[in-house]
Amino acid sequence: MKITVCLDWNCVIELEEEREYAPALQQIRKWSKQGKIALCIAGPSRLENHRSKNRGVYNEDEWTEKLRNVGLDGIELRPAGPRFRSWPGVDLILIREIHNRVFPDVPFLLQDYAALKKVELPEPRVFYAFPQSLQEEFEQETPEQRQLRRKWNNRKNDALSLHAFATWGTPDDVFVSIDTGDVINKRELLKAPYQVTVKVPADAVVHGEPMRILQDKLIEIPGDTVFLGHIMDPFEAKKYLRDRLEDHSDK
Repeated sequence: MKITVCLDWNCVIELEEEREYAPALQQIRKWSKQGKIALCIAGPSRLENHRSKNRGVYNEDEWTEKLRNVGLDGIELRPAGPRFRSWPGVDLILIREIHNRVFPDVPFLLQDYAALKKVELPEPRVFYAFPQSLQEEFEQETPEQRQLRRKWNNRKNDALSLHAFATWGTPDDVFVSIDTGDVINKRELLKAPYQVTVKVPADAVVHGEPMRILQDKLIEIPGDTVFLGHIMDPFEAKKYLRDRLEDHSDK
């Protein structure tokens, strides 16, 4: 089975602007085009901030062109998988915990972040109003509100991308990020145990009658069970992949 490499959105920007990690990312892209590895982008990246501060997110044509310009046209946009869904509610707990570990100074909810920064959010639309597009919502915000949302959205998508990788990554797969401070330097923290509360069946007596009920139980999930795969910067990923591909060619 091929190794799957999941690129964080900042890798696309790195290729686009030909920064420090671009050569390593170009080699990873080359191996993908040669069919030696599988390459994807985490699904939440689709909602990354538009480069223009006057736009919310990229429309479909802009998104396609942006990827084509860095040689990633046709790359898979891979959403979160079903790995943890046998435990109802665990996915949401893990998303929050991953966010809190990577961005401890940024509240999980936008409303809480706005309160922390003392920025008033727009009034929510009444429930019977026609839904707005993301761009329409964006256009109704003040510059201060836009800046707040962009900062929060950037961090939220990073956490969601890590969670998506955790839901399908195998021990051989790699999540690649250039975010040294918030992701690479915290990968050991991401692999620390996770404590979650789940519902488990239990025998009980209710009004004198034996019954089977669901009770809350605190369980600990080993961090290396949540993140089976590797989290690396592009240089580390290039070396890891080269070594693995060379080992495979020798067999």
